[in-house]
Amino acid sequence: MSEVTTEREALEEQRLANDLFGNVGDNSGFGVPGDADTELQAGEDSTLATGSVLFLDDRDTAVAPTGSATKKRPAPVWEDEDDATVEVDLTSQNRMKKLQKVEGETIISGKEYSARLREQHKKMQAAAGQKWAEMPDEKSDEEEDDDVADPLRRTGAIVDEDSSDLSGPLASGVLKIERLKDANKNGVSKATISSVRFHREKTQLMMTAGLDKTLRLFSVDGEHNHKIQSVFIRDLPIVSGEFFPTRNEIILAGRRPFFYVYDLVSGNIVKVPKILGRKEKSFERFVASPNGDYLAFQGNDGYIVLLSGKTKQWVANLKMNGSVRSLSFSPDGNFLLSSGGDGEVYTWDMRTLRCFNRHKDEGCVHSTALAAGTRYYACGSNDGVVNLYDSKSYGRAAPGTPTPSPTKSFMSLTTRLDCLKFSHDENMMVYSSMMQKDALKICHVPSQTVFSNWPTSQTPLHYVSSVDFTANSGMLAIGNDRGKVLLYRLQHYGEV
Repeated sequence: MSEVTTEREALEEQRLANDLFGNVGDNSGFGVPGDADTELQAGEDSTLATGSVLFLDDRDTAVAPTGSATKKRPAPVWEDEDDATVEVDLTSQNRMKKLQKVEGETIISGKEYSARLREQHKKMQAAAGQKWAEMPDEKSDEEEDDDVADPLRRTGAIVDEDSSDLSGPLASGVLKIERLKDANKNGVSKATISSVRFHREKTQLMMTAGLDKTLRLFSVDGEHNHKIQSVFIRDLPIVSGEFFPTRNEIILAGRRPFFYVYDLVSGNIVKVPKILGRKEKSFERFVASPNGDYLAFQGNDGYIVLLSGKTKQWVANLKMNGSVRSLSFSPDGNFLLSSGGDGEVYTWDMRTLRCFNRHKDEGCVHSTALAAGTRYYACGSNDGVVNLYDSKSYGRAAPGTPTPSPTKSFMSLTTRLDCLKFSHDENMMVYSSMMQKDALKICHVPSQTVFSNWPTSQTPLHYVSSVDFTANSGMLAIGNDRGKVLLYRLQHYGEV
């Protein structure tokens, strides 16, 4: 047996040993994985301490050092030491002759062969325009922030920016609307989108949540729609999620007796284990007051459970007859509307925590949706009817005041209303039902007519589960049962 063969067998034996047991007295070849991939961990007390893994955060933790202009490319994970001894005959196959650099060239080393294959592949990429297969260029820290950045840096910048309303009066009749790339195309949900929401101060920040137990954050511009971050919460199939209006927080709730608070800036997530004095097994539906004073949860037996927006502790209970089906705060946060299984609408003064007005929603048997605005409020029922009321009933009703009648009843849908939302200027109202495919309509509120040109029979809405406008109504996001968020630009309101 030759010395070369013996040495090669020894190298092969060492390589196999390294595969099985790691490097033994040698730091080359096969390294131990580093800590670039990390997980957020939390114990039962919901603090970020070492314990069982309840939260998984997929944000990129490999950030360039302070003051560094570029990020280093990762070293090759593995190199074949046999490349130095292998010889390749370029004339053995016709397709290999294209790798010849000199006419008549025959034998080259394994390393040279690998290098020429890479060079040939790059030429093919350039010819076919396959830019997607190329490694990204190195960027400075400043340039990287413009694409997809660490949420600890990027989200703060998104939240601090402002948006402005460039619109005038909205005309009725034809809605000027343009479909954009799906808002969550870089992070499609594995379950129905139960909640899609835009941040109220910065329209580009959007969140999605669903029964796949994952919160996802996106920077939505209509073209790239970068995913900023996703957070997996093991013990919470998410039914409701909201940006807290006055803090950089997201409230997440599901069919559980607890809920979570996620801090957008620090990335911390805290579990609120229970609500004092309440025995409900589920706090899956809630609304947050626009002024940041309260969180209102739907409780059992007609109870509305109020929590402090600041401390997340119990403040008071409001009691209705029947059951609570839907809640909505007025835009200034001074009033809370609630409706229940008996079809009655209650108006609560949040400064005194007392009900000062209630009335029967005309023609309604079971109320399923509410939307409160400055000039109007709307009530949706299980038979698909949406009644639009004048909001002057927010004022204290005098004794003997007749039951208010709707200014308009919309009967475009015939199944249970699930989503009801006004645009920021209350010129539009969108309503939808998840019980029927493509069941969504947009009405022009001033003229109290439904836009006839959209959606069409070709609009791929499927079963709509959640809707939301951006803060200046420049975009409309529509979540559906396929885990997608369709994105549309409302051209009347200009660029977002």
